[in-house]
Amino acid sequence: DYPDEGSRIRYRGKWTPGDIKSGAGGYPAHASWPQNPMYAFEVNQSTKLVAVVSQRDVRWQTLSAAGYENGVGFVVMKLSTQSRAKKFSMKELAGMSRTYASDRCCAGMMSLEPGRYTIVPSTYDPTKTMEPFILEINTDKQVQFEQEGDDIPDLDEAAEGDDDDDDDGGGEVDFEEAFAMSTAGDAEPEEPGREISHLWSQA
Repeated sequence: DYPDEGSRIRYRGKWTPGDIKSGAGGYPAHASWPQNPMYAFEVNQSTKLVAVVSQRDVRWQTLSAAGYENGVGFVVMKLSTQSRAKKFSMKELAGMSRTYASDRCCAGMMSLEPGRYTIVPSTYDPTKTMEPFILEINTDKQVQFEQEGDDIPDLDEAAEGDDDDDDDGGGEVDFEEAFAMSTAGDAEPEEPGREISHLWSQA
């Protein structure tokens, strides 16, 4: 069960190659990562967040058990005033999915302190074709999301801040270690709702 006083929202989006704000930029090691869809929100008190990103179900399209060619996952980044993260920085990383899973869905749980954040779902590798996804976010306290769920406003209209911090403060990052990808069936269940319920029971 989800806390009555919390927030719950679902976004239906697309990773669209070549789009600079709802693109298919891949995981944070790729220079194109800032092109991925981003969903900003504000936290006013210490909050537990559980999220799951799901990609298209391809099991009916293939006889192979390993039918997913690309992994999916997400990161949560701290923001100052802007609505999008201009680049990846370990210093601004607030949380992430448990892995990047080559599976139907991938989930993660984290605790967030008051502040502004954006959650960035992505595939592991940049895609060459448009791929749909669903991102579901649950919190145990009320948070303010900048975009409404399901019917997402045009991301080109989202405001960008003028802040530009060139110092990521994180030194060298071993992306392969920090953002490992699991293969289908390693750890992620097939049902996003069941996964979120399971994580809430651990919170």
